[in-house]
Amino acid sequence: MAHYIGFGIGKLTIHYAYYKNGELVQGELKNQLDKIEAFIAQLPSDSHGVMEATGLYHFPLAYALQAQGFILTVVNPAERVFSIITFY
Repeated sequence: MAHYIGFGIGKLTIHYAYYKNGELVQGELKNQLDKIEAFIAQLPSDSHGVMEATGLYHFPLAYALQAQGFILTVVNPAERVFSIITFY
C-alpha cells in the first residue's frame, strides 16, 4: 500500500503531511538539499509524493525524491485553474 505525502513548497521551507499508522504527521523542513535528503531517508520505500509546481522552488525536493526511486506527481497549478474555469 502506497504512503501518500503531500508537500507545500516555499522558497525557504517545505511543509508536509502524511498518515503513519493511522496518525496524521505534519511538519516542515528547510528547503535545503541536506535537510531534504535527511527527511527522505526516513520515509517508507513505497511513498508517493505529491506537490504543486512552484517555479524553481520544488526542484530540489523533486530531484531528491526521484533520485531515491520514489514515485512523484507534480501538479501544474495552471491546469487546475483552467479546469475550474472550464467546468464550473
